Amino acid sequence: MGRVSAVMFLVLSAGTWFISAVPARLPNETLLSSENAYNPIPSPDGKYIAFVRIGWNKRTAGLGRSSLISQTALMDPGGNLVAKQSLADSFLSGWTPDGSLLICYRDGEYSLVRVDGSNSIKEQLPAAPDVLGTERVSYFARSRAAIWSHSVGNITVLETPYGVLAQQDGWKGNLIAPSPNGRYLAIAGDWPGSRLWIYDLELDSWTCLGDISIHPDENWDYIKPSWNPWFADGSRLTFFARKNSVLVITLPDGKQRRDVQIWGTCSSSDTIT
Repeated sequence: MGRVSAVMFLVLSAGTWFISAVPARLPNETLLSSENAYNPIPSPDGKYIAFVRIGWNKRTAGLGRSSLISQTALMDPGGNLVAKQSLADSFLSGWTPDGSLLICYRDGEYSLVRVDGSNSIKEQLPAAPDVLGTERVSYFARSRAAIWSHSVGNITVLETPYGVLAQQDGWKGNLIAPSPNGRYLAIAGDWPGSRLWIYDLELDSWTCLGDISIHPDENWDYIKPSWNPWFADGSRLTFFARKNSVLVITLPDGKQRRDVQIWGTCSSSDTIT
């Protein structure tokens, strides 16, 4: 789970260039697990790290998504598994703010899972012939419930188990990240050229913050990595734009925005604070 950097050596021998990569780990880096896993999310109190085991089910044929294993599990900060069994056969969205529950989802249903695996709540997402459904689910602390988006016709509907929260013309996307203070919802799509939208619950207003790239390779969406652009205090958010060459730091209403060139022409003035 730890990040491994690579030191590149370039050797000139008999007119031929050879490039080799030698793994190098910084002194403060630790490889927490040798599991085939991704999407590590620490609990709010720092006691656990939730992650998703991934691989192919050897008992089924093919390499389609239906044969993909996705198991949410827990480890402690030292990399020790909390339990041998997975907590849910699902993808991982994240933690509830109090750290008591994980929200997981897959194949049209979602669950709120306790750390010890007991008393989990599992629900089906709504489906109808005229509804473009979504698999992704997030946790909305303001309603103490799951939240998801779907499209009816050309209208985006934001919904919780208690009913429709908001609607807006056009399909905005299925990635929803509530702000830590509960006032805003960040919404984007998992396709190239998607835009980042902010819904302000207090003003009942929508703001478009422009193009966004969630990951350099949109094909990663089949394993449903989590997404959260918010600063911890909910005052600002940050995201990549313009084909990942620019890092944007902005207020939710977009009125104060800073674009930082990540690679290409950089200068010392591009320090992020």
